[in-house]
Amino acid sequence: MALVCFNLICIGLLWASSYIDEINMINNGYKDKSSITFRVDNVTKLAPTRHKYILFQYDPEMPKIKHIVLNREIKLPPITKIIDYDINDLNQNFAIIGTEAELNDVPEGYRIIGYFNTPNSYLLNSEVWLISRNFDINHGREFTINAPNHDEKSIINQVFKDSQYNMINTEQRGSYLLFSNRLLSLVIQLCIVLTFIILVMISIVRISREKYMIRVMHLYGCTVGTIFRIVFSYILIPYLMLSALIIIMSLLFQTYIHPLWSWVWISQSIYIFGSITFCILIIITMQIVTTISQKGGKRF
Repeated sequence: MALVCFNLICIGLLWASSYIDEINMINNGYKDKSSITFRVDNVTKLAPTRHKYILFQYDPEMPKIKHIVLNREIKLPPITKIIDYDINDLNQNFAIIGTEAELNDVPEGYRIIGYFNTPNSYLLNSEVWLISRNFDINHGREFTINAPNHDEKSIINQVFKDSQYNMINTEQRGSYLLFSNRLLSLVIQLCIVLTFIILVMISIVRISREKYMIRVMHLYGCTVGTIFRIVFSYILIPYLMLSALIIIMSLLFQTYIHPLWSWVWISQSIYIFGSITFCILIIITMQIVTTISQKGGKRF
């Protein structure tokens, strides 16, 4: 039960870390910490890909006007809608603007569908997003790409496979990430590491208590395989079932209750639960081997 409680704490910390990352992303003009900014001069069209991404295209002399390419379903920043719309409508050009943006920056043929509801984001409050299905290199030769799965480099190589691109160091241009949020995110990550260590220590203590039962089964004549199956069945199987239930609940939470920009926190949870399971298997094996190898008593 203690393992399951720490699992819940761990997945809660992972969600909190992703939530803080999304806040920082909004404050930084909807640019994630893993986003890539680059320049392309000779592209005529974007190659298709199955990966999700949002691509910002802009002229560096007018960075507040951004042409947006959305590939598959992408979560957008909080928006106060003024009309109902279908963002996947291929026959319309949409515009989303900040509360402090200039209406004159919206070209003809674009329909304003809402305003950014991001009071703490100076960048989004002053920007104009133009969403169209028609790509034109004349809209700007600088790009920034975000991907929920943090696979931006791979997507660039697929989408711009026939073009040369030059990376741009955005650190030289400054950042709008709040220091308090970055510090909180670091603290949460440290807590996740500490929680993982505690999970391993709990597993060691829990399984070490079974050495007397293992010794009795060995002296009774049970084979190593039988002992392993018995210990595995009542220690690891309940943990796996409860962990699977936690993952299913997390998926439902992400899908229907509070969707975040990225699903990475769930994949990280699965990775941590898998690592704990592997550690438990190693600990069980070592406990069985060390217990049955100790001298003392006779097998029946």
